[in-house]
Amino acid sequence: GNYTAYAKKDNVTSNEISFVAIEYIEPEKPIELTASTTTIIADGVEAVEFTVKQDNIDVTNETEIYINDNKIEGYKFTTTNHGTYKAYAKKGELISNEIEIIAEEYIEPEKPIELTASKNNIIANGTDKTEFTVTQDNVNVTSQSEIYVNGNKINGNSFTTTTPGSYNVYAKKNDVISN
Repeated sequence: GNYTAYAKKDNVTSNEISFVAIEYIEPEKPIELTASTTTIIADGVEAVEFTVKQDNIDVTNETEIYINDNKIEGYKFTTTNHGTYKAYAKKGELISNEIEIIAEEYIEPEKPIELTASKNNIIANGTDKTEFTVTQDNVNVTSQSEIYVNGNKINGNSFTTTTPGSYNVYAKKNDVISN
């Protein structure tokens, strides 16, 4: 409001001065950005979820999230590009703290392999044999695979024996083991 003031001592009065008292507006509290994680796989699926609090109250829905200075839609971030990203939030003129998000390169897992045999039974005479084939996604990958009989790696992809019995056979390609 508008005010006028003067001083008085005994019968003497001072000059009047006028002043205005304006409303005190408390400054807005800072906003704080938090992330559900700071490391994701850049597979386009794994996401970081952001939350924004002001004076310990969730105000996420009143804010905008920025990644590398670009506003994103919503409050989740996902990417297929590996690298380091900087995230912050805005609420009006307020800008939050910055969080570093690391998107690690997505390495597609190798597909399963399947081992087949030309024969499931052979005569244990040292000449009768079975030939093994290894396929991955319907592609013959025998030459890129190792074949094991009873836990021992064999040379090539054929097997013969003079010892009758049952044998356990599997194939291995990189870190993938067959059926």
